[in-house]
Amino acid sequence: MHCETCPFPNAEAMFDLYKNDAGVITLEELALVYETIDQDGDDDVTPPTPEPAAEFDAWVAEQTIPETDYFCFAEIHNEWHNGYSFFAGHDCEIYDLTLTVMARKSDWDEHLTNVSSDAQELGCEDIGAFDRACRYFITPRNAKLGIKFDMDADVDLYYETEWTNCVDEM
Repeated sequence: MHCETCPFPNAEAMFDLYKNDAGVITLEELALVYETIDQDGDDDVTPPTPEPAAEFDAWVAEQTIPETDYFCFAEIHNEWHNGYSFFAGHDCEIYDLTLTVMARKSDWDEHLTNVSSDAQELGCEDIGAFDRACRYFITPRNAKLGIKFDMDADVDLYYETEWTNCVDEM
């Protein structure tokens, strides 16, 4: 063992378990590592499996924005992974994107299972009798957003985009 209280044989083994395709460990994932350290010093601690939130963040990080001939391309899609995984991201270095995602109120209230941990939600409002619109701020430095609904959701999603000059560049 690298140390008496570490549940991993070395730092590389810990990194291999938790790193995402971007090759990084988030602060939340690092906290999970520390939670597994055995306080009494015996070596019977087993490494944890990544939490669903960490797995979803890893899925969001793995999504790519395709290279196109278009300036400031926004990639928005939905995939099935034992539920509906919605992804939105952009490759624009000079604009921020405010994305409004609209779905049934019941989907937001009863079937939302995850939102990427670094999402910048600007707020939600009910629209009409059955729907809700939630706004997210997507910047060049935080260019990906993931939203997950369970398998029982309607997931009749609509979205609107609003591009503005990048706040970081002003």
